[in-house]
Amino acid sequence: GRVCNRGACSSGMPKELSITDLVARVDGDDTTKQNAAAERLCARAADDCMAIRDAGGIKALVNLTRKGSPKGREEAACALGSLAENGASSEIVEAGGVGALLDLASPS
Repeated sequence: GRVCNRGACSSGMPKELSITDLVARVDGDDTTKQNAAAERLCARAADDCMAIRDAGGIKALVNLTRKGSPKGREEAACALGSLAENGASSEIVEAGGVGALLDLASPS
């Protein structure tokens, strides 16, 4: 399995965007911003699990896992895994995350 990159993003994204701003970027149409925001959410999931959940991040990450670029899907899966480890597994199941992750893991 992949270990999340917990370091700083190299995407040129401002270093301290709020969780709400990151979730909005994951929900947006700019692939580069989606990927970087999902990476940042993965890095922050352990410390900010409740804030990510409360900002609608789980649904946004599940959607990115289904419809994002290959990099975005990978980063979203990483973030969801970290969120699950930190107490958000039931919310991930409710958002359809299990099916999205299984689809991602299945060969095309």
